[in-house]
Amino acid sequence: MFKESKLNLNKPEEAISIDPKNAVAKCQLPTGVSPIADYFSHTQELVARFVRPELSNDAITLSLLLLGVVSAAEFYFRSILVQSLDICPFAAKHADRIQVPFGSIAYYGVKTRALGLSVFEHKSLAGASEIKSEATRLLGVSIPSSSSVSTALAGFDTLCELRHAAIHTRGYISSKAASELGISQEMLQRIEISQVSAFELTKLSHNAVRSFNRFLVNFILERWITNRYLIGDWRKDRAAFSQLFNAFVFPEESIFSDNARETYINIQPDLIARQKK
Repeated sequence: MFKESKLNLNKPEEAISIDPKNAVAKCQLPTGVSPIADYFSHTQELVARFVRPELSNDAITLSLLLLGVVSAAEFYFRSILVQSLDICPFAAKHADRIQVPFGSIAYYGVKTRALGLSVFEHKSLAGASEIKSEATRLLGVSIPSSSSVSTALAGFDTLCELRHAAIHTRGYISSKAASELGISQEMLQRIEISQVSAFELTKLSHNAVRSFNRFLVNFILERWITNRYLIGDWRKDRAAFSQLFNAFVFPEESIFSDNARETYINIQPDLIARQKK
């Protein structure tokens, strides 16, 4: 009998026993701050890890920053869409026929804010079209293509394309990605970023988050005014408005800091006037 021919061109695999439980830990979803405040807190800590002289031209390591920032932005979009369902009765009514996986009830719990994350199972929000689609599906929100928020989300697409290359093709830009990015398709290219350009690219994510946050809170506010859910009386509007305010405010950038009542007083004349129409 002939001995079976084999090519041993590398070492054989190891026998490995891994318990995934050793790689995870029990946790809770962020609480006490709005999704946008949580996003900026997380990304500021993330960027701080890359502010080191030895990384100034380390394109491979810096590309990991893009991964982290896109991940943070995607978590923001998931969180704010879910919280909008939690605080807006009109959004909740729009989404009342949306199904969720049965197993998620035991995993997330039954409160809307936690359970709502299950509606994103098997979905990605790393892209403008996906974000717009989910806003429409869950909240009944339509984002105009000519709006500033659409422009900001288009910028986020650029960051997502680079992140996709960093994850899936080791930094090499595919022909499709080159087309999406508007760069030359005549030669193969790869991600080659400096520390400065990496930090600039993160601003595409910041813009998308800020723009979407402003658009969505004002969409909900207008919906509430139109449906007379807010009437211009702080005593009666306080609970609902405070929920809206707390879900969307970024105190560090708000002209009213974390003061919901002062913010309400600023729009109260318009609320009263709209009620008289």
